[in-house]
Amino acid sequence: MASKSTFVKKLDVPVEFDAIQTNIKTLATLKKHERERYSVWYNHYKDLNQLVPANKQSIAWVGTHHEKILKYIRDTYGQGAQSTLRNHLEGLANVLLAINKVKYKEVVRPLFNTGLSIQQLIDKENEESKLTDKDVQNFVSYEQLVKQRDILHEQWMKDPKNLRLNMYHVILAVNTYIPPLRLNWVDMQFYPERVVNGKAKTPNIVGPPPENTTNYLWEYARDKFAIVMNYDKIENKRQKKKLDRQIMKRDDEIVGVTNGKKLNELSLSH
Repeated sequence: MASKSTFVKKLDVPVEFDAIQTNIKTLATLKKHERERYSVWYNHYKDLNQLVPANKQSIAWVGTHHEKILKYIRDTYGQGAQSTLRNHLEGLANVLLAINKVKYKEVVRPLFNTGLSIQQLIDKENEESKLTDKDVQNFVSYEQLVKQRDILHEQWMKDPKNLRLNMYHVILAVNTYIPPLRLNWVDMQFYPERVVNGKAKTPNIVGPPPENTTNYLWEYARDKFAIVMNYDKIENKRQKKKLDRQIMKRDDEIVGVTNGKKLNELSLSH
């Protein structure tokens, strides 16, 4: 039994604990992050013909075999990227709470605490700007990215129907005209929606998008966009300081750093 002396907000603040959905039995009901981690564990043990039920949707086996899954996580990710280890530890904790939050409350406490400790180390390394050997080997300077972006743009202008050139240029453009948003662009959604029932439409201009865990590219005025950051990798720091979410208009420039006007032009031309 883990010590109850180590505070975990999700477990120890009544309103937070009460808000956790539990008695969940199927994969489809879990959040995206947990579904992705679960799939890794399920596929691993399925390949070994061990532990898992034939029906992937049934998640109860995680509760029955959580100690073996935890050992697999530590053995597989303990020496690798610590952020991946943290994701799997917290993923396991959240799946167990989804299955039975009362039964597994103290089982998951050390998983959350270990995850927090890992994140604190990652944050410290980021603050000190330390690069791993792999980072150094794969390092590409910002100047190199800008140069390649401009080359791709020139090539695309000569062949505007070339989807490959279009997409490669877009990837570099969103990471250099407003640097850096890392992978936050990947799951960002247009708001209001530009495709409804499979058909493209010109959206009506409405108020800000909802406050949830989705990040949005918000068209706040006709052909003008803002980045709405509801959630990112340092969300716990923002919440701790009780700060509002970030809403960044793309044409609010930081001289010498951003070029949101150019990115707006590209958005309209795609």
